[in-house]
Amino acid sequence: MSTVGHDGYERHELIGYRVRDVASGGEGELMAVTHEVHDHGRAVAVAHIRSVSGVEWSTALGNVRPSSAPVSATAPLSAVLHAVNCTTRTVPQRPAPRS
Repeated sequence: MSTVGHDGYERHELIGYRVRDVASGGEGELMAVTHEVHDHGRAVAVAHIRSVSGVEWSTALGNVRPSSAPVSATAPLSAVLHAVNCTTRTVPQRPAPRS
């Protein structure tokens, strides 16, 4: 399970990975997960996603799924993310950067 730090950001296991927003169909890199207080003090987890073109949007964290597309040419994650099991939320470690 992810935890929320003192700065208000959730330490989510998909941050830095390419994800799909099932509500909009958009894909991009998960940049952050924050928590917003809504009606009657109810906290909602919000995912902040950035597309390859640089456009950013937010969606409910429940709408976010791992994508099979790589984040960039220097970090080809398609094979890694294909193996992700969404039901158990098992995410492999990100490959080390190339020298």
